[in-house]
Formats: sequence, structure tokens, C-alpha cells
Amino acid sequence: MNKEDCVRMFKSWGDFVRITSRLNDDILEIRRLIGYNRQLKAMSYNEMSSSDISKPTENIAIKNIEVYEAEIKDLEMRIRNIKQNKEFVDGFLLTLDTFDRRLISLRYLRKKGWDNISMNVYMSVRQCYRVHNKIIKALGEYTDKHSGAETGL
Repeated sequence: MNKEDCVRMFKSWGDFVRITSRLNDDILEIRRLIGYNRQLKAMSYNEMSSSDISKPTENIAIKNIEVYEAEIKDLEMRIRNIKQNKEFVDGFLLTLDTFDRRLISLRYLRKKGWDNISMNVYMSVRQCYRVHNKIIKALGEYTDKHSGAETGL
């Protein structure tokens, strides 16, 4: 696994709550739209007069429901992949010492810049980069070693 993939994996891990909340909000909105389209479909089944709802409208509502249900499945799959990635990175972090976990936490969970991180861990920015690169390399090796595990990428 290359460096960019490892950084992307850490970013996804750090943004887990925000991303999954947004995706769950999208699912709720789509379910609301499905409910609206089901109401349109039900109106035509109640044999209302032809002026209330037309057969083409019913067909559109049925098609919309199918499309929305497929979208929900896709969003749920994305959530599962992100969760698998988070669990994978959590497992990797358990292999690191406390200092390395803290550096990764500051960078990807708390979204701190390198200057701020260096002040928090009492080392130069350059040394923080070196430690970060060492961790990225270790994540790549860990991923290659555990390549059977789903990482959600």
C-alpha cells in the first residue's frame, strides 16, 4: 500500500463519526422520499378518479422507490466499508506505542497542524514528519500483511 492510500485510510478513520452521520442523514432523507412516493402509488391503488393521479405518475413513483432503495443499499455499503476501515486502523493503532498513537490522534482525530502537534509532543516539526512517515510505512506493511482483511478502500 502506498503512502497516499495510508493517509487516506487515516483520514477516513479520523472522520468516521462525521462521515457516517452524514451518510445516515442521507439515508433518512431518501427514506422520507420513498414514503412520499409510496403515498403517490397508494393514491392510484385507491381507485381515485382519473384526475387525481395518472398511471404514468404511479409508474414514476414505483421507479423512484426502486432507485431510492438502491441508493440506500449503496450508502449502507459505504457505511460498512468505512466501519471496517475504522476497525482495521483501530487494530493497527494497538500495535503502536502510546506516543505514536498520540501523534496520529492529534493529526487525524483532532485535525491539528504540524506546528501545533510539535508543541504538544515536544519535538521539532521535522521530527514529527519523520515519526509520521514511520507510522505510515508501518501501516502500509500492516495492511500488506493483513491483505485478506477488508479495509474499505
